[in-house]
Amino acid sequence: MKKFAVLLICVFFIGGSAALFADTELDTYIRIYDSQTAMVSKLAILHEIISEGGPDLDPFCAYALDKLLVGYSRISGALELGAADSIARITTERLGNAKYTDAAQNIWRTVNTLSNSQVRSTALIALGKMKAFNYLPQTIQILEDLNIHPAVQDRQNAEQLALGAIVALENFGDPTGYIPVYFASQGWYSERIKRQARISLERIPSDASDSLIMVIKSSGYSYDEKLDALNNIGDSSALKEKKAEAAAAGLAEGWRSSTGDVRMRANLAGLRKKSITMIGQYGVLDGDTGVYQLLDRSYKEGYDEEEKIGAVRTLSALSSVESVRLLSSYLIAMNVKLQSNTLNQADERMVRAIIPALGATRKPNARLALHAVTSANWTSSIKRLAEEALQNIPSNSGN
Repeated sequence: MKKFAVLLICVFFIGGSAALFADTELDTYIRIYDSQTAMVSKLAILHEIISEGGPDLDPFCAYALDKLLVGYSRISGALELGAADSIARITTERLGNAKYTDAAQNIWRTVNTLSNSQVRSTALIALGKMKAFNYLPQTIQILEDLNIHPAVQDRQNAEQLALGAIVALENFGDPTGYIPVYFASQGWYSERIKRQARISLERIPSDASDSLIMVIKSSGYSYDEKLDALNNIGDSSALKEKKAEAAAAGLAEGWRSSTGDVRMRANLAGLRKKSITMIGQYGVLDGDTGVYQLLDRSYKEGYDEEEKIGAVRTLSALSSVESVRLLSSYLIAMNVKLQSNTLNQADERMVRAIIPALGATRKPNARLALHAVTSANWTSSIKRLAEEALQNIPSNSGN
């Protein structure tokens, strides 16, 4: 305070008393600030002016930030650059807290001009606080780029910038910020950053299931990311219908591509298997007949026996006219193989899965295929399975 008073007296004598008393408080702040050339001295003046807490403080901070950005490229020396970065951090934080939107453009310039990650992080948070929605897409892009490209050499600075983007998107409070923050919570960052992302997710107003279903359906995400999104929905408290929609989307995505790459094929199969399990748990949305076609494909063309048996069990759990028709057709096809002597061990294992699956549907239209097994030349153990399945189907059940 004493130093500020001395500077005020100096300005008084330099500029003349009449000029000083004609000035507004903002003019006085600017006159004193501009009387210093070194950034270190300007920083000291900034601290003094802020401690005064006058009504023109926010316009002054906007002025100081603009002045800094105009001459930033000419600043040299570690002390001067450090002081300049401190001025930028202090002013952007103040302007963000005050929601001083007139300074939004310069705050965004701070993100692009300065290299100090703490200052850039503070500037992003300020933009979010003042709801400067013109810069929401750019903030999203910064976090998306960081999510996709893990830092190798400069991890600390990358994480600092990611933290700023995450908190900024929380402050924006726009649903479009949900997905990049979600992937940050699952990403390469340290636990501190991921924990903040999880906290921010809870504060961004969004239907999380809709956002994650968009990830599953979008071509802009990897199959690993789609599976992560599907797992997240499955573990969430989302409505049963949303989980069913997500599972159907996952199965469709799992069959959308074909590849000879071994790892990619395994990823696609993993997505399909999770989807198939969830369809068995949460059902099929009314009118979504395409799910049955995809389950049929998983049975006939699945990556491995696990996927094929999973499709059989899910069709059994659905217990619909269409699921019974498909299971019956599989069993009848096995009867044909038996008669033509082309049945192999894998086929017999599948028969042992299909028969109880049909019985578990408890649907009368499952009887025909099961009776066909009891009258065919199957082993006694297979016939016994069919007889037990038939006993599970009440004679008076509806279709």
